[in-house]
Amino acid sequence: MLINYFCRLDEQAAVSNKSDTPNEPSRHMDVIGTLRQIKVLRSPHLLPRTISEIRRGKYETPEIDIGLANLRPGDRIMEMGSGAGVVGAIIAKHIGNLKIRSFEANPNLIPHIRELYEYNGVDGTISVSNLSLIHISEPTRQAEIS
Repeated sequence: MLINYFCRLDEQAAVSNKSDTPNEPSRHMDVIGTLRQIKVLRSPHLLPRTISEIRRGKYETPEIDIGLANLRPGDRIMEMGSGAGVVGAIIAKHIGNLKIRSFEANPNLIPHIRELYEYNGVDGTISVSNLSLIHISEPTRQAEIS
């Protein structure tokens, strides 16, 4: 099960940078449903079950509810695992004066997520990058480079 994680940006994390991909977003702007005032656009990664959950208002409900209940105006947020971008877009739309930095490991999703943010007018509040986040508490072994 994939879970969106939200944490304040002042918490420590190491970032492993992958370059953003220049994939072109789809240009069809076909809205497949609206969830909490976010118009969700048709994208090749949205499976029929996901589309059905969005249309029934059941998509990522616990994650959305937790975010809306706990985040406050003025928070700076790091979202790890953008997925379709819907959860972050809803948070950005409903809580004022936020700054959300979202990361997604799948480079093929990035143009679709950006398109969703722009279409819904939240691209000034939330951004997405193709990065992997790694938390390092203590090294478990030494690595030698030859």
